[in-house]
Formats: sequence, structure tokens, C-alpha cells
Amino acid sequence: GITSYLYHLNRGIKESGLSSMIASSGGEMSTAFLEKGIPTLLLPIQTKNSMSPKLFAAWHTLHKRAKKERWSLIHAHTRVSQCLAHLLSKSLGIPYVTTFHGYYRYHAFRKTFPCLGQKTIAISRSVEIDLKNHYPHFSDQIKTILHGIDVSHFSSNAVSESDKETLRKKIGLTNDPVIGILSRLSVEKGHLPLLDVIYHLTKERGERLQ
Repeated sequence: GITSYLYHLNRGIKESGLSSMIASSGGEMSTAFLEKGIPTLLLPIQTKNSMSPKLFAAWHTLHKRAKKERWSLIHAHTRVSQCLAHLLSKSLGIPYVTTFHGYYRYHAFRKTFPCLGQKTIAISRSVEIDLKNHYPHFSDQIKTILHGIDVSHFSSNAVSESDKETLRKKIGLTNDPVIGILSRLSVEKGHLPLLDVIYHLTKERGERLQ
């Protein structure tokens, strides 16, 4: 989820003539970012502890990099990186924004140190409502911005008809239209609206679906 989000977002930033950099603990898509000319910085931040010593080592590395390259904005996507972005913003005077990709447990530490940034992006309306319920004093800065889709990447023309037919036979599909969803079973992923769509198409319009 977050990796795909960052990949398409940074491709768009680069195509707009701006520059960006990814700081993370690495992963399978690191090569894909580099192939698109998006530099990546490997940091030891693979932790869920917002007070981990790893954060302070990462802060030191990013602080030097930000001053050298004159960063103008920081964008954080996980709780740990949000705390890190908050520390960098305070020490460097650089604004930061955060994106919330789902629901979180709002324990005392998070409520005391929300680290929401100057602007807070919710990936869906339900996530926005949840954030505003827990952080009512920050309601004005929280807004839903839906993730853009690279339609060419998901175009049916990107896959040959022979490959489609081979896959259909492999998994036992007929030539009827196929509707599917690939995501974890969580309310913000939209499984319930999808069931409503399937019901409408099959019961009310008589469509044959798989």
C-alpha cells in the first residue's frame, strides 16, 4: 500500500520537474525507485517504537542531508516516520505533512504527541472521520486526498490477450466479466461497497460475473 503510493507519487513529482528522495529501511521495490531516477536513502528505522534509539541515529543522518540539499518539505507515512519528521521540522524549520493510511490505536503517547504535521492527509473519508474524532483540535488541517491511479499501468491493453487466456484457464475462469479486489479485510479497503456493486450488477441488471 504505502510503497505503491510512494512510487506513483514520486513518479508524478519527478514528471512535474521537481525532485524528491525516499528515506526508508529498504525493501523489494528499492530497485524500481532507482530505475525511475528517484534516489533512496537506507536508514535503520525498521521499528514500531517511536522512542527507539534508531530514530535518533536516523535523525542525525537526515538532518545533515536536509541542510546540505536544502529540503523544502518532509512527507511522513508511518507513525515512526511522523515522529522523526516532527523532530526534523522543529530543528530545521522545514514544514512537514503526514499521510494516514488506515486506523491506529490512539493511546496516551499518541494523543500527547500527535505529530500530525502542518497538514494531515487521510486516504479515505472514513479515515478522515476517525482522525477528527480523536484529534478534534486539528480538524481544520485534516483532509481526504484520494490516491491517484496510473491508468496506463492497470490498462487491460498492457497484458496480451494470450496471457489473459492462459491465466483464465489456469485459475478456472470463463469468459464472463471478472470483478475482484486485492487487499486486507479492513473496512477502509472498500469490500462492503464492492459487495453492493456486485449485488446491483447481478440481481438488478442480471449481469453474469465471476
